[in-house]
Amino acid sequence: MFKKNLILIIASALLLAWQPVYAAAVKVEVGSRDAQPGESVELPITVTKLDGAGVISMDLGLKYDASILSFSRLDKSGTMLENKGALVYKNSPGTLNIAIYNVDALKGRGNLLKVSFKVSGQAQPGKTSIAFKKVLFNEGRIKATGKSGTVKILSPKKPELPQK
Repeated sequence: MFKKNLILIIASALLLAWQPVYAAAVKVEVGSRDAQPGESVELPITVTKLDGAGVISMDLGLKYDASILSFSRLDKSGTMLENKGALVYKNSPGTLNIAIYNVDALKGRGNLLKVSFKVSGQAQPGKTSIAFKKVLFNEGRIKATGKSGTVKILSPKKPELPQK
């Protein structure tokens, strides 16, 4: 009897340990911007309120059209991650994986970090998506959802003709 109770207690503890500890889903969103062919574009990645969520790690995966955009860099300056934690990324054309680790739980809401892309000089007018393929907070223990962003490719600027 004791053995059965012990097994039941251990199994219950394991099940509870793997449940999300924060009831409200954290929302992560890639911003949207307009750009000309050949220009660089910086998009914010924003999060909803993290207070009380206990977020110390994030694993984000973005996908984008590599024939239109090429990844340039990630920037923590002026964001929630400035002077905090470690930021590691791996880029292969069309896919950007970002891992973020911090010792203390992140708090607040707003810009998490900024991601920059260069628009191809041959890009045609239209929209291209930067979509989440993965959004994990604390290894999936915190519910999180991702919202895609877009880059609207504008028609190339026509050179101004001198006035007579």
